[in-house]
Amino acid sequence: MAVKEPPREVQNKEWKRLRDQLKQAIDRKDDDLILRLHDQAMARFEEIGYPDYWHDWERAKMDVEMKRVHTKGIW
Repeated sequence: MAVKEPPREVQNKEWKRLRDQLKQAIDRKDDDLILRLHDQAMARFEEIGYPDYWHDWERAKMDVEMKRVHTKGIW
């Protein structure tokens, strides 16, 4: 059975809140927080629906992972 999405206004408010958190973590360069926010956002999107810009979280996660690979000299 499909999960009913909340009204668009509720989605937009939640998406903005999650995106603001991600932007703050990126600005602070808090890699651990970025990874946690990614996981939290993906779980929340499963509940309320995905925004068109959901890939911003994926990109932030990939940037952290690549930075860690380069820092370790594995690249």
